[in-house]
Amino acid sequence: MIISQKRLCIAALSTIFSLFLLYSFLSLRFRSTEILNSPDSEYLYNIPYPVIRSSSSENWIASENIAIIIVLAEGLERDFYRIAIDSVECYARAHGYQFILTHDNNWGCDHLKDVKIATGSYLVKNTPYSIQLLKEFSEYERKLPQDSFHGTDNGAIHLFLAEKLFPHNLIDLELCRRAWMNSRNVIDLLGYSSCVRTMFGASSDFGKVRILQKGTGYVRDGWLTNGIFSPERDFMLHGWKMNQLATLPPGRLLPVPKFVDKWYNPFHGEFDMQKCGLGNTTWNLNQKFLATRANIEYSLRQYEMRSAIQKLEFLGALHYL
Repeated sequence: MIISQKRLCIAALSTIFSLFLLYSFLSLRFRSTEILNSPDSEYLYNIPYPVIRSSSSENWIASENIAIIIVLAEGLERDFYRIAIDSVECYARAHGYQFILTHDNNWGCDHLKDVKIATGSYLVKNTPYSIQLLKEFSEYERKLPQDSFHGTDNGAIHLFLAEKLFPHNLIDLELCRRAWMNSRNVIDLLGYSSCVRTMFGASSDFGKVRILQKGTGYVRDGWLTNGIFSPERDFMLHGWKMNQLATLPPGRLLPVPKFVDKWYNPFHGEFDMQKCGLGNTTWNLNQKFLATRANIEYSLRQYEMRSAIQKLEFLGALHYL
């Protein structure tokens, strides 16, 4: 017992020292003002897919073959996300895309609440594999652990994908599954999520499944930069619930993490859908919310650095789950 306690103490000190070294390295690498002064905007985030800006591109897809589908959870109405949905519908109309708004009770699959791999938004290619994957995930609700803080579908997606992508990693899967079953709070859930993410490693492309890495997706949380965004690099902002809409404060806004449950409307006035015609892509934006790509990505990288250190702390807590 004494030997075990001594080993545990040495392991704990070693972990703390490793965390300190990692934090020091990340701080030196990502707090430098050279990031902001770099003329190469790809210095921070390298987008791993082509951004199509012209119809002459070989990857161009005709607008009539594109649809944007929003599925509202049962009991929710459009007004709950009014500004968010209006902006997406106007965007779809301006580009000639089909816009579909429906409720999940119109779909032939089991209900999963809220869809830390984010499941709220994803792109699916119309193939037999993709359809089967969605069906299996919709049925995964039956596997949610009882009496556990399981995180509903956001928690389920981690183990679901791990089982699909690493079916032979039985020991790792069982350890992470046990952590999920014993989860009692948000910290435990993050520990479980970190457990699964270690199985994925640094990879993000698994053939038929791709997880867009931090800073390279088409949607992100707006609160990470206080609602400020860059038209050069941001496409959609997440988290616009009307009951969390706040009054814009006077003065300048800074692109730093702020309130998770509060956001400001960056648009002047309401959307007139009659004017959201093909080719009309002019947005009446409040200039206080606009920033350069370098400033936004510097702020996001700072937050990512803190998240990387927290991940190690969460992994350390797995011993108790």
